[in-house]
Amino acid sequence: IVGIGRWVLKTACQQLAAWRREGAVPLRLSVNVSPRELRAPGFVASLASILEETETQPSQLELELTERGVVVNDQRTLEVLLRLKEMGVRIAVDDFGTGNTTFHYLKNIPLDTIKIDKSFTGGIASDPKDAAITKALLAMAHRLELNVVAEGVENEAQFLFLGENECDEV
Repeated sequence: IVGIGRWVLKTACQQLAAWRREGAVPLRLSVNVSPRELRAPGFVASLASILEETETQPSQLELELTERGVVVNDQRTLEVLLRLKEMGVRIAVDDFGTGNTTFHYLKNIPLDTIKIDKSFTGGIASDPKDAAITKALLAMAHRLELNVVAEGVENEAQFLFLGENECDEV
């Protein structure tokens, strides 16, 4: 997984560079990263090399971790996340709300974005409980100065609900 992950990161950054050369507006690209990749020796140095080689600004790259991947009691992972944050790379938690996240981790892990899982957003227009949970997640994330992405938005009612509740991205 480590070798494949490095190839994916390099390919993603090369694609960003190609789009930049073609005149595209600056984009941010999210790339899934496994906990094993994060803990692999040389991950940060390898990523720094890829960013330099492809002339990609660190802020254009968002590394996306599953909730389970972030919620580890592992000092090595936390150190890597802090180094990535210092570099300017953005960190996102995918499928937020479906794992075992505690508020302690949200307080101590250097995150930029949470992605609310579609299991909540799918019912926000029809299920009061999904709507309440989503509103609470949005409020909490914004108070923690996190960007919020709602996944699985498939209709206008969901889109309008999220807009009314100040979701950053869908």
